[in-house]
Amino acid sequence: MTRIFSFLATLLFSSLMLLHAQDLKTIDVDKLSDDQIQKILTRAKESGMSQAQLEAAALARGMSAVQLEKLRNRIASLNTSSQQTGTTGKTTSYLRTYNDSAYFQSMRNDSLSLEHLLFAGLVDTIPRKVIFGSYLFTSKKLTFEPSLNIATPQNYQLGPGDEIVIDIWGASQQNYRLTVNPEGYIFIDNVGPIFVNGLTIEKASKQIIGRLSSIYAGLTGPHPNTFAQVNLGNLRSIKVNIVGEVNFPGTYTLPSLATVFNALYIAGGPSEKGSFRDIRVIRENKTVATIDLYEFLTTGEQKSNIRLQDQDVILVKPYLKRVDLTGEVKVPALFEMKDKETLADLLRYCGGFTDMAYQHRIKVVRKTDKEFSVAEVTRNAFNSFQLQDGDMIKVEPVLNRFANRVEITGAVFRPGIYELTEGMTLRDLIEKADGIREDAFTDRAIIYRLQTNLKTEALSIDLQRLLSDTSYNLPLQKEDLVHVFSIFELEEKFTVDISGEVQIPGSYPYLKNMKLSDLIALAGGFKESASLARVEVARRVKNQDYTQLTPEIAIIRLFNVSKNLTLSDSASAFVLEPYDKIYIRRSPGYEVQTQAQVLGEVLFPGTYTIQSKTERISDLIKRSGGLTPEAYVRGARLYRQVKEDVKMRTKLLKSIEQVAVEDSLKLIASFDKEQFIGIDLEKILANPGSNYDLLLQDGDRLEIPKRLETVRLSGAVLFPVTVRYEEGLGLRSYTKMAGGLSPNALPSKAFVIYPNGTVKT
Repeated sequence: MTRIFSFLATLLFSSLMLLHAQDLKTIDVDKLSDDQIQKILTRAKESGMSQAQLEAAALARGMSAVQLEKLRNRIASLNTSSQQTGTTGKTTSYLRTYNDSAYFQSMRNDSLSLEHLLFAGLVDTIPRKVIFGSYLFTSKKLTFEPSLNIATPQNYQLGPGDEIVIDIWGASQQNYRLTVNPEGYIFIDNVGPIFVNGLTIEKASKQIIGRLSSIYAGLTGPHPNTFAQVNLGNLRSIKVNIVGEVNFPGTYTLPSLATVFNALYIAGGPSEKGSFRDIRVIRENKTVATIDLYEFLTTGEQKSNIRLQDQDVILVKPYLKRVDLTGEVKVPALFEMKDKETLADLLRYCGGFTDMAYQHRIKVVRKTDKEFSVAEVTRNAFNSFQLQDGDMIKVEPVLNRFANRVEITGAVFRPGIYELTEGMTLRDLIEKADGIREDAFTDRAIIYRLQTNLKTEALSIDLQRLLSDTSYNLPLQKEDLVHVFSIFELEEKFTVDISGEVQIPGSYPYLKNMKLSDLIALAGGFKESASLARVEVARRVKNQDYTQLTPEIAIIRLFNVSKNLTLSDSASAFVLEPYDKIYIRRSPGYEVQTQAQVLGEVLFPGTYTIQSKTERISDLIKRSGGLTPEAYVRGARLYRQVKEDVKMRTKLLKSIEQVAVEDSLKLIASFDKEQFIGIDLEKILANPGSNYDLLLQDGDRLEIPKRLETVRLSGAVLFPVTVRYEEGLGLRSYTKMAGGLSPNALPSKAFVIYPNGTVKT
């Protein structure tokens, strides 16, 4: 087990994707010791994870519900034990071990223990705070690859491995491609060695052309006729050591044009503890540059992004001061601060406030030697308030309230919010809303007013008097809400209903002077099946004397329909009233085609339309051409579509309770849609039109099989089996063929289902 987890750890921590989620499907909680679980809980607490978050993260990483329940019980047991015996000393000791550098060294050596693997999979589910600038080294859109297709920089210093290209043209033509040897020389035929190591391309060019003049006389003199140009060919590789707080420290081989940013990107950038503002380039034991990445992030300048040389060391120091900025700022993140940098500098780094920020005062939570303290920094002190390590700064949003708002809603032309000006009255607000609409209810309006205790009170206003009497008015207060009622708000929603043989039956809004023909038109008109006999209108009885009870509850009116399904003049002009119900009856003689099927051993199996309501099974057999010689008449079955009947379903389920589960499920599934009916086709064919010869119904399916030669035994027998049918044998004989009855069998409940669907006990 230890080797397996060590191997997994090696794979996980040797890849660049260091934070990939762990799979906890194979975790066995029983193999975790109490000490390992306690360590998991301690690390979870330090990361800000509650036990609920820990459990949710475990489920998200694939831990089974069984293992999670075991983990929960183990945690509860440990908590109980800790309360009884105390674990302060043990926890303190573990914290010292966890914070010790030896712990992280062991992690880097890939000796990942079981609790570390489990916890690594859980902490990745908790969102981590973003370190400002870290996206430079995690974004796929930024690579910082050195550009090799550029003109040779004049300050580029040559070194072993560089290729120098010399082109000569004019009176003489020649081309040299020379590589600087490890001693720093290039060799030119008939010229000899030329030392170029450490020289810039500009100085090396002058020295090389000077030496070439000894064999190309036309290169010098007052009138030269030969010319030369020195360029850089293939670049050499350099080795750079990247150490300190980076994600992937080590020695890297880079092109000689590589800069500090190129190297940092390949090394994954500063680690979680690394500094973004104190990155040093050490050359020959001297610091030649100190890089502050914030200069690049905030201004885009790369003045400190120097070109690297062979054997340079890039040292990323640990950060010294980091603050947490949250709230209404454009880039909330963890920011690294230098000494004497202030809150104003932090706001500059984050891009400033959002448009919803409360900018007058910012709260800073600071950790002292023994506790936390809170500082409130006003706007005029942003430039002088210096930040300390661990400060937590939160920029709060502006209050979700208005200083001078009033609102009017309802039957006015311009409802909405308005500015509350000094001395503003209700009449002033209505005038700002361009007055009341024609449908306004003028007897009353309401002002909803917020009291000093934030409770709401309602003030009733006589709107008619307000509009006609200039002496009657009401001053408004902040947050007043005025509502002017519409007469339509105070009316009951009247409807009329139409059902039956129309295209779109349903409930429709009532309109004044609405006629019966209007409603039928709204409902899409009559269907072909509508009856010519009558259209029925049921009207609610409205008794004006509310003190008297009457037995009559509806008035019924009947209207005739013509042959072309139009209403008579009196019916068409009939004016509807609210809540009228209209019924369009179906014509008694109208029938849609119905069908029945006959399948199996008949001459012409298929679907047939039922000709009349008196058509029977024997008629269907005749229409299908009669039976084939192979037909097994005693096995014919009739399947009929039925509506689900709860009582019938319960009875059927009880009748098959001793059948094998598989058979029961098949039978129950068949009950959902159709039911088979036991018939005796021999008697039907011998006595057409008799009681045995059932009338056909829509959806009936008659199946006539070939002769059956097997018997199937299932349920409480020792060996459910299908055996060959032997004429003359009874239930007991066939039961023996299945090994006999099982110990829990109830012989008195045994039953036989015959091929035609009939059942006998």
